[in-house]
Amino acid sequence: MTEAPQRRERQDAVKNRGHILRVAQELFDRFGVETVSMNRIAQEAGVGAGTLYRHFGNKSELCFALIQDRIATFSEELAALVAADEAPPVTFGRMVRSYLRFKESKAPLFKGMEEAAAHTGGPKQSPAYHIMRQPFVELFERAARVEGIETPVNPVFHADLLLSALIGDALRYQQEEHHLTTEEFAEGVCRVFYPHG
Repeated sequence: MTEAPQRRERQDAVKNRGHILRVAQELFDRFGVETVSMNRIAQEAGVGAGTLYRHFGNKSELCFALIQDRIATFSEELAALVAADEAPPVTFGRMVRSYLRFKESKAPLFKGMEEAAAHTGGPKQSPAYHIMRQPFVELFERAARVEGIETPVNPVFHADLLLSALIGDALRYQQEEHHLTTEEFAEGVCRVFYPHG
């Protein structure tokens, strides 16, 4: 195959991917992420199921693609909080509150990402999970250095434990079952990790 047809195939693939994402976003906006199936997206986009699944293996990947750029930018914002070099409990509080505000602002796509991922290996398999986790890992590493802890708890374990508390409907459950506000939930999480912070 010559270079020109290969380039055309790549251009067509990029065009198809963008078209699928636009159609999916329109359907999600109109009907809700949870009610729109991958088959419906393929039909509305006018592409075969094979084409859709070549671009996105499942709905979790598709939801992630729709907010990937924003997640990457937000992760950089969290990393900037870590780099600001405030006391770890203060930084942790800012990061948790920022995370909850960000997640609430993108709630339908987050929910779609997490629910679909739960059927394909769990939310921890989502690329979004690893992007969001890294700044918290860096914070826990810095906190161990600042506090002079020679054998700290594994910072990845700490970050996984934290994000496990923030994944899915944990916040909504606390709001509905215990009537906590988002701020009260954040404060509770901070006290678990930094009881004397």
